[in-house]
Amino acid sequence: MVKVSPLNVEKLYTISVLNLKYSNVEINQAIYGLFSKKVLFEDSKITKDSVLNNNTRNKIYEYVFNSPGAHLRDIQRNLELSPHQTAWHLRMLEKFEYIRSRRFKNKITYFDFKINSELDNNILLLRDDKIFRILEYILLEPGINLNILAKKSKLKSQIVQDFLFNLQEIDLIKEVRENNDLIYFAKINEIEPFLRILKVPESKIEKYKKIGHEIQKNFEIGNLIGNAVL
Repeated sequence: MVKVSPLNVEKLYTISVLNLKYSNVEINQAIYGLFSKKVLFEDSKITKDSVLNNNTRNKIYEYVFNSPGAHLRDIQRNLELSPHQTAWHLRMLEKFEYIRSRRFKNKITYFDFKINSELDNNILLLRDDKIFRILEYILLEPGINLNILAKKSKLKSQIVQDFLFNLQEIDLIKEVRENNDLIYFAKINEIEPFLRILKVPESKIEKYKKIGHEIQKNFEIGNLIGNAVL
């Protein structure tokens, strides 16, 4: 009787690339086609408890855990994996509910399964380096205005204004009119959960919180003085 071994998809892909005169993309699509038609079957021995025993798969999970909202090419490039390897392991991680996927701007993005899906859009917004930079300037310099933000970020005023609108839309900053100028303050209590999800260093979070709480205390003292004068 012939002993049938579990299918090693990575090995199948590697052998196909070496021996067939087709592109990596064509081979990848062919393998997926065989799975979808149930000509090939996944290794039934893989369970939720064992799925992270694979070193490559574990690295991908750790990457998604530490970079929520990462997309396929981002994962592939940073971990130096083939498109097939990356897609295959992501599929297995999603199947066993370690991660979940979300389409965003024509890209498939990935999140730790435990992250509340209602936070996805905010997380993806803050993954934009330029938007996060604007938010960080406001965190570090409460009361900063549009002109200074544009100068510091080296972005056009209209672009910065759009980013400010986006941040106000998700209630992470507030706009205050002062002496015919608009100035901006960060809502640290609303921002902190996202900083933790995005794995911002604790030292930075504490610095932001210290500045934010100091500003809040000054506002409260100002209000008390104003009420006392009245």
